[in-house]
Amino acid sequence: METDRDETANRDSVRALLIVAHRWVALVVGAILLLTAASGATLVFEGAIDRGLNPQLWRVTPSGTTLPIDTIIARVEASSPWPRSAPSISRRRATVPG
Repeated sequence: METDRDETANRDSVRALLIVAHRWVALVVGAILLLTAASGATLVFEGAIDRGLNPQLWRVTPSGTTLPIDTIIARVEASSPWPRSAPSISRRRATVPG
């Protein structure tokens, strides 16, 4: 009879230990999942959050006159510190064959 009580006591203590370990592991894993979900949601809405926090960066006040695309391309190519290795924007209109 005493061995049955010892086995029951050992089983109950192991069960209690497993319950406590399960609880702590679940809390740690839950916190990691919560942080992962929060950072993912932040990345999904990154553009909207950025526009809401920095609206001045998303509005342009036009001033002066507009420039033709050829002038803009020439200015960019002249001010670029890198040599021109790739073709720039095509200056011809695309034509549809036929």
